[in-house]
Amino acid sequence: MANLDYPTSKQSFNLQHCTVGKAGYFRMHGRNAEKWFSKSSRDEVYNYLYNETELATIKERLDSLGKAFESLTVIANNHFREPSWPTPSS
Repeated sequence: MANLDYPTSKQSFNLQHCTVGKAGYFRMHGRNAEKWFSKSSRDEVYNYLYNETELATIKERLDSLGKAFESLTVIANNHFREPSWPTPSS
């Protein structure tokens, strides 16, 4: 069972802490609600940069989940392309 971070609505599955089994799994999809619910392209849906406050709440969830499992895998699936890293100056 996966624990997810994604945009939710009234009809969404929104279980914050599923602790079935010994190995946990947490996937971060981003919170781009506008694109998520508008049936945009996959690239637009996952185009999301978490802010520090959002990351702090996710860390709290991960801390709690980490205590419930023998192992916890965290996947960030909130990207749609490789980042453009600044080129080092000579």
